[in-house]
Amino acid sequence: MHGKTSKVRHNGEGIFKGLNSDGIESTRYHSLTLDPDTIGDSLEVTAKSDDGMIMAVAHKKLPIHSVQFHPESIASESGAQMIANFLELAAEFNNNSKKSLSAGDTKMNIKAILNKLADAQDLTMDEMRAAMNVIMSGEATPSQIGAFLMGLRVKGETVEEIAGAVSILREKMTRVDAPDNAIDIVGTGGDGVGGDLQYINGCFHHCRRQRHACCKARQQSPLLALRQLRSAANARRGA
Repeated sequence: MHGKTSKVRHNGEGIFKGLNSDGIESTRYHSLTLDPDTIGDSLEVTAKSDDGMIMAVAHKKLPIHSVQFHPESIASESGAQMIANFLELAAEFNNNSKKSLSAGDTKMNIKAILNKLADAQDLTMDEMRAAMNVIMSGEATPSQIGAFLMGLRVKGETVEEIAGAVSILREKMTRVDAPDNAIDIVGTGGDGVGGDLQYINGCFHHCRRQRHACCKARQQSPLLALRQLRSAANARRGA
């Protein structure tokens, strides 16, 4: 179904709140569809096409909604309202999460959370937010942070845990308004294949303290600077 519209029947809830109860004309552009037997217990089907294909699902606890069609298309009915509904749901969820933290969840004992991870138990979103709040506030020891991360890694992170962690990171982040033509050269260094970006980032920091070949690149265009820094990185590695 590519570039064609069809009637999508929805449940009238979540992102479909206030939309035509008889269904909405939606632009479809896909070759695959979800198998209802494999979507799992955490998701619910919120819309289907007239031919029975799943057109939308929603997470039962989190403000996560997925659609198989294109609400932003000019041929889709009520697309702007669907997007507005999603933003409203996300704002409500974030506000409720903040209220939960202010009610005392931030004081949760990090040791109790570590014990839960040691038993391979999943954390709730509130527990994850509480743990991340302790860590990001500098109240956890290095050994506690290491145990926390390893516990998550061994058992496998859930959607709730990832969402909870990200919500705290966003609350505590410092916004940076980048100048025009700026480029992001920061790499994680975790690719395991000797990627350039981590070295280039270190090169910039080095240039702030000393004068060496790549300092001149900082005075030129971002694209040229990136090329010169990559060359310098490769040369230092003997590439």
